[in-house]
Amino acid sequence: PAMLLLHGGLGSAQDFAAILPKLQRYFFVIEADTRGHGRSTRGTAVPTYAQIADDARHIVQALGLDEYHVFGFSDGGIAAYRLAAHRGTAASLSRCAKCSRT
Repeated sequence: PAMLLLHGGLGSAQDFAAILPKLQRYFFVIEADTRGHGRSTRGTAVPTYAQIADDARHIVQALGLDEYHVFGFSDGGIAAYRLAAHRGTAASLSRCAKCSRT
């Protein structure tokens, strides 16, 4: 199964580094930096939760995934809700409001 990771505001996909090895044992993990974060360019779209969800939806569609799990924290969690609500393609949704780095 596939799992899409959505990081929080001012973060990047690198925020998942500590849990990535464990997730990769069980999932095909998809991680991407949202616009203007990490190694991603900002682009011209207004940075909103809807835009983050739409960008993530495009990634899922480009990979041809009919079903996937999504995990997001903070801003990524809000975008995950929006993404999961769209046509019910997400098999599950996990959200963390505040994740500790320890």
